[in-house]
Formats: sequence, C-alpha cells, structure tokens
Amino acid sequence: MAASMRGPSKLKLSRTILKLSHRLKSQQHPHETRYFVALPDIPSDTSETNSLLRYNDPPKFDVTPGRVLTGTAKTILDYDVELEKHKENLKGNPPQTFEDMFDPLEKARVPMWCAHHVGQQMFYSSSEYKLGLVCDRNEKQISRAENDRWRSRTIYESVKTVNTNRDSMKPYQQRLIDMYLYNSKIHGTEIKKVKKYDEMMHWMKMLQKSNEQFSQNLDSCYRLYMRRIEKRSELGSMPDKYLALMVPPGGDVSKGPYNLTMDPVIYHGMMQHCSNGFLRRDIWEKYNGLAGPDYVESYSSNGQTINDIRAYRQNIAELIGYKNFAEAQLQRRMVGSVENLANFLNGMRTSVLDKAKNDVALIQEFAAKCGLPGKLQPWDYEFFKSERKRYMFNFQENEVAQYFPYQKIKENMMQICTDLFGVQFKQITDCDKLYPTVEVYQVIEEDGSEAGTIHIDPFRRPSKFGGSYTHVARDHSDVMDTKPLVFMSLNFQTPINDSEPCLLTLEDVYTMFGEFGCTLQHVLAKSPYSELAGSNNLEKDAADICFHVLKEMALEPSFIKQLSSHHSTGEPVPERLLDTVLKAARHMIAYDVSKELYLSALDLELCIKTGIWYPHMERIWKLYMPTPLHEEDYHPCHMTDMFPGEKACGYYTNLWTQMIATDIFKTFQETGFEDKEKIAAVGRRVQSLKGDVNWFGGKGSVKDLVELYQNQADEVLLVTSAGELDVELWSKEAPKACRNFVQLCMEGYYDGTIFHRVVPDFIVQGGDPTGTGEGGESIYGKPFKDEFHSRLRFVRRGLVAMANAGKNDNGSQFFITMGQTQELQNKHTIFGKVTGNTVYNLSKLQEVEIDDNERPVHPHKIKSAMILSNPYDDIVPRNQKKEKSDSEKKSKSKSQSKATKNFKLLSFGEEAEEDEVETDLACKDLSAKGKSSHDLLDDPTLSTESAVQESKGRTALPEDVKSDNDDEKSSEDEEQRKKMKDSIKEKLKGDKKSEQPKKDTDEKDDSKTKALKLEAKRLRRELKGLDKEEKEEIKQEEKKPPANDLVAAYMAEKEKYKNIKKENKKGKGSREELTLAMLSKFQSKLSAAKLLGGSYSDDEEEEKEEDKEKEYKKEEEEAEDEGDSSWQVLLRHKLQFEDKKRKVIDANIADEDRYEIYDPRNPLTKRRREMSKNAMKDKNSKQQKL
Repeated sequence: MAASMRGPSKLKLSRTILKLSHRLKSQQHPHETRYFVALPDIPSDTSETNSLLRYNDPPKFDVTPGRVLTGTAKTILDYDVELEKHKENLKGNPPQTFEDMFDPLEKARVPMWCAHHVGQQMFYSSSEYKLGLVCDRNEKQISRAENDRWRSRTIYESVKTVNTNRDSMKPYQQRLIDMYLYNSKIHGTEIKKVKKYDEMMHWMKMLQKSNEQFSQNLDSCYRLYMRRIEKRSELGSMPDKYLALMVPPGGDVSKGPYNLTMDPVIYHGMMQHCSNGFLRRDIWEKYNGLAGPDYVESYSSNGQTINDIRAYRQNIAELIGYKNFAEAQLQRRMVGSVENLANFLNGMRTSVLDKAKNDVALIQEFAAKCGLPGKLQPWDYEFFKSERKRYMFNFQENEVAQYFPYQKIKENMMQICTDLFGVQFKQITDCDKLYPTVEVYQVIEEDGSEAGTIHIDPFRRPSKFGGSYTHVARDHSDVMDTKPLVFMSLNFQTPINDSEPCLLTLEDVYTMFGEFGCTLQHVLAKSPYSELAGSNNLEKDAADICFHVLKEMALEPSFIKQLSSHHSTGEPVPERLLDTVLKAARHMIAYDVSKELYLSALDLELCIKTGIWYPHMERIWKLYMPTPLHEEDYHPCHMTDMFPGEKACGYYTNLWTQMIATDIFKTFQETGFEDKEKIAAVGRRVQSLKGDVNWFGGKGSVKDLVELYQNQADEVLLVTSAGELDVELWSKEAPKACRNFVQLCMEGYYDGTIFHRVVPDFIVQGGDPTGTGEGGESIYGKPFKDEFHSRLRFVRRGLVAMANAGKNDNGSQFFITMGQTQELQNKHTIFGKVTGNTVYNLSKLQEVEIDDNERPVHPHKIKSAMILSNPYDDIVPRNQKKEKSDSEKKSKSKSQSKATKNFKLLSFGEEAEEDEVETDLACKDLSAKGKSSHDLLDDPTLSTESAVQESKGRTALPEDVKSDNDDEKSSEDEEQRKKMKDSIKEKLKGDKKSEQPKKDTDEKDDSKTKALKLEAKRLRRELKGLDKEEKEEIKQEEKKPPANDLVAAYMAEKEKYKNIKKENKKGKGSREELTLAMLSKFQSKLSAAKLLGGSYSDDEEEEKEEDKEKEYKKEEEEAEDEGDSSWQVLLRHKLQFEDKKRKVIDANIADEDRYEIYDPRNPLTKRRREMSKNAMKDKNSKQQKL
C-alpha cells in the first residue's frame, strides 16, 4: 500500500497521490484493506543528494524543510512497499524461523524512523515553523504506516505460528513476539466478526476525534490569556530564570515589560516566588480553570470532551475483551494489574498523608506569623512553603552555584560513569553540529568498540525548545548494524562571555545527572532489533529507571563532594553548606508526593469508572489531599498527561520508577562509595547481568530483571496474613543467623507466630512463639554472637535482622525495617532482605492498630515458611522421634510419681481414701505444698516453670491413656521408677534442710495471696450490689400492670415458681455435708434398685424428679448466701437429661450403662487396668486355642 502524501505546489511533486479505497468484504478479512492507488513519481532523493537517507552515517544538519519532507516521504513509501511484499510472501509461505518473520520489517523500519527523528531534532533546535509543519505531517504518516502492522491478520497469524517454538527462543525473541501479539489485540485483530470489527473502528475514530478536540480546545484557551506586566516590582521576588521566559524578544530581563502566559514553567515559578498575592490568585484561577466551564461560551470547554473520551475508551476495551481501559493498559506493565496499582497508591497514601497534613499545619503557622489573614488558599501553599524553606535554611542559590561550574560538573559526571560502567567518553570536534555550543562525544566500550554518539546542547536560546529532554534519533540494531545516536538537550543559562563559567544550581545538577542517565540507557543498549533497544519495549512504568538512579547519585553527599569544585579556587563545597542544601532539598516533600499520588489515583479512577468525571475527582481529592478542594478548581480539563495521548493510565509511572530506582541505588549505598572497585562491580551488575538481560536495553522484562538483579540464590518465603514476604538471605555475611533462621523455618517453628511489635515507619518484629517478646530460642540451645559486616547497613526498608536484648543475645526473634534505621547499625545482625514485588506487602504489616506498648491489637501472623533455596545442604529437621520419646517420658514420670493432695478434686471409693492418708503425710513433710515431677526429679528435659498457667476453678486432669508399646517397655519402666524414687528421696531430704531459708519467700507469697483474696472479696461485694440494684429495677418493672393477657400469664407462672422456691428452702449447711448427703442418697437408690424387680415405677420417676429439683434449688440458695452472682451459679450447673432406658436389676448381669468411678490419682487404678488387660489377653489366647 502506497503512502498518501499531498505536498504544497512549491515542492514540485509531479502528481499528488489519489487514494480510492474499496473494501472487498466478500473476498477477504475485514482487517485487510485494499486500495486502488495512482502512484506518484517517487521522490528523486537518494543517499547522495539527501543526508537523511544515510541512516548509518553521522547526521548532517544542512537539510532544508523540503528535503526533510521528500526524504522522509521516500522512506515511508519504501516501508509501505516492503510491508506489502512481506505480507504477500507470508500468505503463501509461512515463516520457518524467527528471523524470517522479523528481519524484513526491521530493514524497512530503521531508515524511516532515523530520517524522521533527525528532522524532528532539527525542529526542536530551531523552532522553525515550516519545519514543524513538515515533522507533524510525517509523524501522522508514520503512525498510519506502523499501525498497518497491527491491523494485518496475515502478520498476526504468522507471529502466532512463530510463537509455537517459544520454548527454544531467547528472552528478547519472546519479548518481541509478546509485543506484536499485544498490539495486534488492542487494535482489534482478534475480532473475526465484520460487524463487531466495524463497531470498534467507529469507536476508535470517535476517540481520535475527541483527542484532537481536547488539544484544540486547550490551545485556544492558552492563546486567550496573556497579561502584560510593565514593572518588575509587580512580580515581587521572581528569579531571573523565570523572568527570562516572560521577556519578549529584545526585552530587558531587569526592566521588562513581561508577558505573563499560561506556560506551565511560568505558572509554577509564579506560585513559588511571586510575593504579589493578588497576582498569584489571578494566575491560579486562570490556569486551573483552563478549558473548564468558563469556556463553554467560546466552545473551548473540555468538560464534556473528557466524558466522551472515557466512554469511547471503555467501549473499545470491552470489544477487545477487557473489563475496562485500565486493565488493557496495565497488562504489559511492571505493576501488572489494577489491583496491584491500587494497593501501591493506597499504601503510599497511608504513609504520606499524615506527614503532608503536618506540613500544611506548619505552613499555616508560618503564614500567620508572616501576616497572612485567615486560612491558606490554594495559591498560597507553594509560596509560603518556599518562604519557610528560605527562612529555615538561610542560603542563597548563587552561593551554592559557585561550587558547580558546568564544565567541571560534566567532566566529573563522565568520570563517575566511567568508574561505574567502564565506558570512555571521547569528544569529537570535526563533525556537523546543530549549534556552535553543542558538544559531541563518542562513547567507547571497554573493548575499544564504539557504543554510540551523544550530542549535548547545554544552553538555552530563543530558538530552542524550553526544558530538558533526551531525544533518540537512531537506535541500536544488529540487523542493520546501526549505533545509537542520542541528543541530550539542557536549559542552562548561557555564559555572558568565554571568561565567565556557567554556574549551576543544585537543581540543575540533578537534572543534568538524570538526563545523562537516560542518555546512557539508550547508548549502552544491546539489542538485535531497534524495537527492543533503549526504552522502546521496556515496561512504560520502568522506562526511566536509569534517569532516577543517576539522579539519586546527585543527592549522595560523597558524590557531590567529588563533583563540586569552586570555579576560582577549586575547593569542594563545605560540609556545612552541603548539609544545609541537602536538607533544604528534602524540605516538606510529603505535600508534593501527596499531590502526585492524588493525580495518579485520579488517572486510574477515570480509566476504570464511567459517568461524569467531577464527582470522581471530589472523592479522590478527599482521600489523598491534605487540603480542601477549591470550588473553582477544574484542573483535569487541561491535564494532557491524562487526556489525550498514550500516557493515559500512566501518571503513576514516575512514582513507581522512583521507587525501583531507589532500591537499586541502595545497593550502591550498602557497598559504600569509598572503594571504587566494589562500586565498579555493582555498576557492571546494574549494566548487565546476563547476555540477554540488560538494564539499558529492552531484551527482557524489567520485572524479570529485578528478580535477577536481586540475586535470590538463598531464599525463604514467609506466608503471612498480610501477604507473602520473599526473604533473600545473606548466608556468607551472616552464616550463624541464616543457619538459625533456615533451621527454624524448616521445622515450622515460626508457623502460627505473630508479629508482636509494630513501630510505624521503623520496624515490625516477630519470631516469638509465645507472642510476648520474651520467648524464643536459637537452634544452638543458647544465644549466639552478633555478626556485623561492613557491606550490610540499615539504609533501606525491608531489611531482616535479629532482635536481641543486648550484645551477643540472639535467639529466634527477628524484625523487618520499614525505612532507614541507621541508629541500629552495629547493634543488630542483618541477615537478609525482603525482595521482589513482595516488598509492597511490608506496608500492610504496619497498617494495624497498636496500643501504648507498641503491641498490635489485631496482629498479623506467619502462616507458614517455605525454603525456596537452602544455602546449607547439611541442614535437616531435627530428630522428631527423640522429641516424642522425651514427651512420653514426661507423661510416664507424671503418672508414676506419688499422688499429691488436690483439694479441688473429689475422691470416690475406699481405695482412694487409703491413698489419701499416705498423701497427707507426704504433704505435711513438704510444708503442705504438693510438688510435681519438675521439682522432684533431676531431669534436664523438664522445665521448672509451667508453660500454661492454670485457670481458677478448673483443674486439668492427666490423660488416662497409655500407648500400645507400654508393655514392651515394662523393663525400662522399672528402671526408670527406681531412679525416680531415689531422686524423690534426695529432694525430700534437701527440702527439709532448706525449709528455713524459704520462710521469707513464703511470707511474701502469703501476703500477695491475702491481697488477692481481699481484692476478690471486694469485687464480689460490688457484683452483689449490682445484682441487688438490678433485682430492684426488675421488681419495679414487675409492679407495672401487664400490657396484655400473655404477659399476665407469664408473670403469674413466674410468681408460682418463686413461691415454690420459698416453701422448699432448707437450712444452711457446709459444702462437705451437702456432698455426703448427696452420696448417701445415691447409695440408697442403688441399693433400692437391686432389691426391686423390673423398671422404675411412675411414682419413683416423679420422686426422682422432685429430688433433682430440690437439689437444684438448694444449691442455688446456697450460692446466693455465699454472695455469688447469678452468672456464676449458672456456670456451676451441668445439663442433665432424663434417661429413658430400662435398667437391668439382676446383679449377675452387667448393665452396659453401668459405670464404676475411680480416682485417676490413685496408683491402684493403674494396677487394676493392667490386670484387666492381662485378663483380656488370657481370654483371647484361650479362644484362639479353641
């Protein structure tokens, strides 16, 4: 398909292209569009006559706008012809290899894009109007030509055919295939029905029309506002760098006049530095009202256009199989899904919002001191924030700039990159330049080969585009043998003369480092295909990683010292001034982060929800912003990052990329900046980890690259109630701590434990099986020593370290840092870090309610621990059989030791009474205190402290169960019994000797017991008083006349039972007397049952029920006399049900429901069980013989 081009008459094209489209629906798929085309005379441009066609040579910038148009048109026509040929070949001859599919497309694309990008850079540098029209026209044609690939069914099916051999492909090949399949899907290639495809094409045309309408409306609004300021005094303390943008051509920066426009740079400069409050308010209202409701009459309002764009996006997303537009956009990004992005934004909000509110309160306080009446308004925040920073830190930017001359900073920056990445920068002077001040450098690899070329344009000029940017004119391609060509444009103040250097502010230094990092990302890219080079196929939310990594370096004090050099003395910046500048750079950043989080959340919300946009904006503002929303704020109407264009659902990318870059830069900090060799090793690791994975290129997914970079060789996965935590272990730096952690994880020691301590933005602590912070034991049986390493520092969140109570006191407890905790350095052993996407679950761990003791009210817990990669091959779970036998020994020793008197249990039978006499004698010798085997035995496996405290009113009975192999170990039991008897005798003798020293402690215990008893009595009296008050209230209510007959009947029935209770009331008696009376009645019933024949009569049943009723009432009255409350009485009672089974009265026949009651403490009980077992064995053996 030939390109559709119509040029002006002066370009002397012989004919214009006449395009007559006719869709052959009956013969071909709707995606394939055929055209009857009258071919023009192909432009006569060749590589000899037009330098734009020499895509592999250094660029020439003497090309006219006409040559830019014809040269680029020639490459577009060539691309269309090659694309059609390739599609025809694929129809009858499916591709056999990856190269057969993609190499022809690569050869057609590279010349087209190279010619277009060089022409674009010429326009950016000169701002020539005609050249701008040409570049805009070329870009539309290239976009049309590129989209033909995605809408071609032939190419889509061929890529799917190549993808069948995916397992044998390299990562970059898989990445390129995924890109083609995804782009084909979102362009509707998978839609097979003609009607559905036509509907999608309709919505895409409507979307394109609305996007263009949005931009046109905004351009009209920009042109409608311009305010002329005659005197500089009206602008207050505006810096010269902003005034230079406002001065008309030929004007004087110091005198004016000044043109105040809606340029974003001028607007933000006014908000920060203009002391004229009325002027600030005027420009704020105009800027935030751009294309809003006030522009409806001029047909320039974007209010309805935003709703239309969102509706068209939603329709397209549903047609291609997505729930919403956001889901379609996030599929191939690092964040992965809408849920992950929402969790990321919400987690950031919880950690930043309170700090932002505090910042606003401080700004309000400062503004009040400055004389501002009332509350802060939206146009006041930035100004008073800047004024407060000047007041607190008291430094001038000009003073700092003396230490940052441009040439020196540039040389030092390149030297640092040489140390990190091993590349050299060679300046070239004999080459063509866009402007005389442009500097050209050739980047040389370590092996001496050329990596690429950089053109640095550092100074501002009237004909140059404002701001700083990096523009890639040519990408790396092995297929076409091209080297990267990158233009780096900055916006520094032009020196007055050659003798005066260009001095940079610290903000200029940050910008320079960031842009240079972006430039290196493209120059050092290694990819066989240009579509994967640089940031072309990186995830959009990870494309600027290198930009932010090098920008972070500019904030590192040691780097700044290395960079700085006074322009006259050569001295580095003083530490005092440097410290002040760095603190000022981080001054009140929470408010700025909150604003960026709000815009990211609003962008996501408008890509998910439908309907009118303003209510969504109000809701998100209340969630994320620390200030109220102004009624005249309509800022979404001019947000070009959200509407229109390809940046939709991508406003979050800056925050996301910053977060990843910060984690990468922490690796440099952990290494330290003193040792250049170690820093260089880390730099090589950043530059390239594997042959097919590179930070600077696009061969692989950044998500996979992050996992490779973090080196998860030794790895443990903690599954918590807040999500998974992937812990990378540093087994070489902290071998003892890692071995201890892995062993405990392998044995399930941490399963079910809680994070018992939470200090927000500091640490989250866990690993204690008791959950108190005082328990836990290491695998070594005792605390082990600290392990400090110079490379491991508390400089980031997600570090896992040992918790201790002091030096060399490490057990099982550990904690995870929630930020920088440098005060813990050389006090706690760092043995790992949380890595990968699971690091985002850390914020959930601290999002809990905590009390005054830093303990969470509803703590998160560790569900399980999985060892993904064990660094110690010799670690296996410790012997479980031994632990089981030890527990069996404990249970045996408890059952075989002599019984002790327990006054909370009742003994039944004559045998128990005989044993209790012996027990009482032993208790007298032990000062009336029964001793357990913990006290009587010298068994090291038994703890002298009880693990579980016994609750009042309840006693846990020992298990009356014996294992099946007890008979086999009878001989061992006899020896164990003898040892126990000997140890008990020695203990008793020792206790008699040590009885006197224990009197003091006993007296203290008695005093504590008395105090507790008094407190219990006091509480019982209070409860009794409350019961009386409740009874009186009930009586008063009962005196009221019943509301109806049912209530009256109920009250009469209740009164009847009360009278019965009073009639049956008996005299008081002690609890022992009552118990004896109950036992005697029970004995008399048993004897009567033996004498009578048959079942119980009806009279006996009634007598039985009456006895039960009397016993119940007697016990209830007795509890009332003792002062117990009603709920305590209720807890004493047990459910009793009528037994309707007929009883056997023959004494010679055992009833199946007959039970004999034995005291479990009685040693005779065990002998009886053993005798019954022996009898059963004899019986079974006789039956087998028979």
